[in-house]
Amino acid sequence: FGDAQNRYFVAYVKNITEKVVLDYTSKVMDTMTELSPLSIILINTTGVIMQFSRAGEREFGFKAENIIGKNVSMLMPDNHAVKHDTYLKRYLRTGLKKVIGKGGVRDGIFGKRADGSTFPMELMVQEI
Repeated sequence: FGDAQNRYFVAYVKNITEKVVLDYTSKVMDTMTELSPLSIILINTTGVIMQFSRAGEREFGFKAENIIGKNVSMLMPDNHAVKHDTYLKRYLRTGLKKVIGKGGVRDGIFGKRADGSTFPMELMVQEI
């Protein structure tokens, strides 16, 4: 196909705009989560913690690496923890919002720290 005087090269090009945008967005979200003075906890549809901010570490007393992969109910007093998975399943099945996306802050809620102590907190949950 080519000889010493006529050499050819082929370039393969793949548009990676979407990947670049996703990587950038992910980095921005990670930075925002880490710098937030508020506890930010990302869970999946089964209630498993996927991301846990530094503020969450300070407030709840758990290191992120020790709580990621565990159920978020660990952060709730027992009377709510035993019901949380049921609440989440009902929301996913019916779309009925009791807490998620209600647009505002719920108070009268308590969190549970690693040492078992509880504290009053405001809670806002949004689906992303």
